[in-house]
Amino acid sequence: MIDNAINAILSDWRAILGGALLALAVVIVIGRKVRNSKAGKIADKLVGPVMFAGMIWSADAVWILTGPQFLGLPAPLRIAMFAVLEFALLVAMLRAKDSMDRIGRTGAHGGSAWLIASLIALFGFVLGLVEGGLVVAVFRPIIPLVLTKLWWDGVLGDSPRKAGSFKWTPRKLLILMGAIDADDRDVKTVNRDRLIQRMTDLYYDSLYGPEGKRQKLRTRLARLTLDADEEIIREVMRRVRRTQWTTAAPLPYDVTQHDDATVTQPVTQSDAARDARVAVSPARRVKHVTQALTSGDATDADPATQAASLVLTQGLSTREAARKVGGVSPSTVLRRVEKLRDATGDAPLTQNPINGQQFADAAK
Repeated sequence: MIDNAINAILSDWRAILGGALLALAVVIVIGRKVRNSKAGKIADKLVGPVMFAGMIWSADAVWILTGPQFLGLPAPLRIAMFAVLEFALLVAMLRAKDSMDRIGRTGAHGGSAWLIASLIALFGFVLGLVEGGLVVAVFRPIIPLVLTKLWWDGVLGDSPRKAGSFKWTPRKLLILMGAIDADDRDVKTVNRDRLIQRMTDLYYDSLYGPEGKRQKLRTRLARLTLDADEEIIREVMRRVRRTQWTTAAPLPYDVTQHDDATVTQPVTQSDAARDARVAVSPARRVKHVTQALTSGDATDADPATQAASLVLTQGLSTREAARKVGGVSPSTVLRRVEKLRDATGDAPLTQNPINGQQFADAAK
């Protein structure tokens, strides 16, 4: 009954003419709204109608496949199945966009959107083969894939892409197929590189990732640390500590060994400031810093040196010291602190005990 009504509407030229006029009116309204807009605003206003039209086109394939010509499903079930994949795709897209805005990554929702779009394209390919052969089968999947690609580019925007490299090199493929034997160097190199990269990712995410997942990430990092030697841990620390210039603050926690089990211990800001001065007493540090100043007095030195002396003597962060002195950036203060520290022989700003040892030179 519903099929007959739809076919009757589509066979009536007046209905087709009305639909064409409605589409023309929509185009005119959109054209007036975006006439004086910038390119980005035009794209944002066009994405809705374009996505709607593309989803109707994609849903048409499911409607035909569930019809009497193929599956023969009843009308209520056909209506329920009509746009289920399209709505699922829309939900995945919205969640991926929200995740991108919150944490800078699309997460699993981006992959779900591409998976659903691929399923929609597969439906279109099958229907195209049945309807009109290879040409139609190639044309039908293009719409959902193109729409998903446009959405994906809009979500990522101008964010930098990660530099990639081939994971499966010819040598690894030959080893996997048994064409050549893997020596100890191959096994050790692959395992070490993989462990270093995995621990680096976990350590970084446990510092700057979502707050609710940080403790779980620290536990996983601690478990991997049990299989790592000191060189691996030193390399992980070196990579992660290179990101400190973005915050100009000590790492929030250290990785330590306790009772033959590696655990992570949170460190408060006051503890970090105390540890930064543990090797040299405050009075001795003031003397060393004063001797390092060219003028002999911190108040007569340049702003960077004044701020660096505040960091070393009062335990302020580089950002706080730069704000207090004025006229200098936190990165400049950090470089001056490192210079004064090297000149006076002081300990680094942060010391991270790993597996029972102090790697004060991990960042060097």
